[in-house]
Amino acid sequence: MRRAFSDNAKELMVTPWVCLALFTCLVFAAWIYWPGQSGAYILDDQSSLLPLERLAESPELFEDFVYGDRSGRLGRSVSMLTFSLEKIFTDGSVATLKRHSILLHVLIATLVFWLAYLLCQALEYPRPAWLALLAMAVWLFAPQQTSTVLYSVQRMAMLATLFVLLALVFYLKARAALGVSRSAWLWLALSGLSAGLAPFAKENGILAVPLIIVIEATLLRGRLVDGRSWTALRQGAWLLMGVGVVFVFAYFFLNFEQIKNGYDRRSFTLGERLLTQPVILWDYVTQFYWPDLSRLGVFHDDFPVSSSLTASSDAALALAGWLLLLAIALLCAWYGVAWIVPGLLFFFLGAHSLESGFFALELYFEHRNYLPSVALALLPAFTAGEIGRRWPALTTPLIAWGGIAVLALALKTVSQVQIWSSPTLLALHHLNGHPDSVRANTDMATRLAGLGDYDAALEFSTAGFNASQTQKAARLERAGDFHLRNIALACMAGITAPREQLNALGLEHPNRPIGDTNTLEVIVKLQRENRCPRFGWHLLADRLEVIYLSDPAPGRASVGVYTALSVFMNALERMQSASHYAALALAQQPDNAMLNLMQLHFTTALGKVGEASSLKQKLQALQAAGKLTVADQQTLALYLE
Repeated sequence: MRRAFSDNAKELMVTPWVCLALFTCLVFAAWIYWPGQSGAYILDDQSSLLPLERLAESPELFEDFVYGDRSGRLGRSVSMLTFSLEKIFTDGSVATLKRHSILLHVLIATLVFWLAYLLCQALEYPRPAWLALLAMAVWLFAPQQTSTVLYSVQRMAMLATLFVLLALVFYLKARAALGVSRSAWLWLALSGLSAGLAPFAKENGILAVPLIIVIEATLLRGRLVDGRSWTALRQGAWLLMGVGVVFVFAYFFLNFEQIKNGYDRRSFTLGERLLTQPVILWDYVTQFYWPDLSRLGVFHDDFPVSSSLTASSDAALALAGWLLLLAIALLCAWYGVAWIVPGLLFFFLGAHSLESGFFALELYFEHRNYLPSVALALLPAFTAGEIGRRWPALTTPLIAWGGIAVLALALKTVSQVQIWSSPTLLALHHLNGHPDSVRANTDMATRLAGLGDYDAALEFSTAGFNASQTQKAARLERAGDFHLRNIALACMAGITAPREQLNALGLEHPNRPIGDTNTLEVIVKLQRENRCPRFGWHLLADRLEVIYLSDPAPGRASVGVYTALSVFMNALERMQSASHYAALALAQQPDNAMLNLMQLHFTTALGKVGEASSLKQKLQALQAAGKLTVADQQTLALYLE
């Protein structure tokens, strides 16, 4: 038995020609993506990566940055570790970040090949190595991947995919070694380690184990490489799949109110999200295989939101399509035929279940399809394998035609990379493909202001504000945010503070005039960098004091807004106002270490000895409880000397 297995394994070994083709594909992909290094930061890059600049001068803050990221519940420490190491040991430039992401994409593609090869072997397809190469090439050269690879912060999604694929590959290697080699336990341990690391790259890495269960239940079905069938393994996998589905529904209903309340900060409801996501999932599929290049990119906050099945034919058709596929998949599983249908469908939907499910996240981002698209890449390879198993003479022609399709995808990816290599081209691309996108319009407004054209910038800023009032996929913008952005644009354009914008600030929605901290943070940065010294920052500060301090109320703004206002006043050396804003923020979060340190700075500067002493004691208690970062402790030490 073992000799027969050994002989069969030799026949299935990757030939030198396959290795050469694999190497050529990987090098070609790196060459295609290489110009993308000249791109710039975008969206969340600013908040997640720019603060890391401090590491170059203060490497002792390394631990703070690795474990202090708050973009996810688990901290994403594995991803932040890579970013932090880059800042310390390389030049830390945007080009370096993107270069490493390009190489990481190539590495992940190698894992896609390995996974596909092991699955094709298990499914006993003819020419498994060439089929695996086809699957890898489809995934590697899909234009949809461009926004994930060249959007620097989405290395988080890439690393999560890396560890999930490692967990899958190592699990398959462990199965192959069962009864053949003692290395089975080593492979299984490596699979567990990879699955454990994946969520700390990004939360959707938690799907590694469910995806292993899906593959075991549908594609492998308890069959071992030596021909034995492990019935308990197959039945256990299906049982765990059922338990997982029950758990998801139970979690949804038990936490329904909390989930529903999460949509208070969104312009769409929970119901609208659940109706829109089936449409978006079909769009992910379409954009992967047959992309509309004009719509590719990061900005999808103009995607139509479905409010009901009767009002939206797209939602009804999309939902019907997925339900039909699910019914077909379950029938295939029941009758034990066409196992690739439930296997790939459950893999795709399972990989989307977290970010495209019921949580109150934004509706559409292309990087969410980075891991699920592995199933889409396996589909043409498995289809060719199924046909080739029945009609072996068709295998080679099908792979050849697949190669031609891959070349067409690669040529489209070339154009996308060229667009991403130029911030200006990317801004125009987003605006042309998404004219009703709030982000695309405000991004163009920022670029035009930087060129000194305030009037044109104001037009796009207004278009962005108007779009936010009608596009449910975008965040509803308050009038105060709109006027504040126009004030920032005036500074960028090199003109003095526009009186009409200052006077209009805070007139609408006086109970909550400003809802977005991002623009305030931009204003603080502009003032600190002295970008417009004759702008009239104190006029803005006076107006803000009228809005927030003439009748102070903690609930009039979020903690983030009050914190940004406090930092702004501190930069203008208006310590009394800065202290007032910090106090309003502390009323909402009394144990916030950063806010207490800020208030300690203000009270010390204002000579409030008693209040400063009380704050020191409070901060020492927080330090004893382990709630201060290294940077916080260093700052506190300065006031304790």
